[in-house]
Amino acid sequence: MGVRLEAPARISRVVIHNMVTSGQEVLVEGSEYGAQGIELARWKLAESSTSGVNRGFRMESDADSPSDPHLPQYNHTLLDIPLPESPHVQYVRLVCLTDFPYETEVTSLAELSLFE
Repeated sequence: MGVRLEAPARISRVVIHNMVTSGQEVLVEGSEYGAQGIELARWKLAESSTSGVNRGFRMESDADSPSDPHLPQYNHTLLDIPLPESPHVQYVRLVCLTDFPYETEVTSLAELSLFE
């Protein structure tokens, strides 16, 4: 799953809400020209007690705003990944991995936010 930005940018944070996958890790890759991606971050996923065999994230984040309402059907999956040393990229891709290096699908995603 990927995103193309209008212009290259230095991404400082990736926030993912309610992603459902059977993967054990999420890999964030970036590329300036859409060719070979470089690893920006790799995050181990924990088993979610509310989603059965699906992988979830943590219950809350320091970046959450208390005034933001919970998403109606999902209130348990948030991943906030800081990228302090990210290069300029125009293409960002999320890859879920199981038994490295095998990719697995994302079956649901409510939100993907990229911050400069």
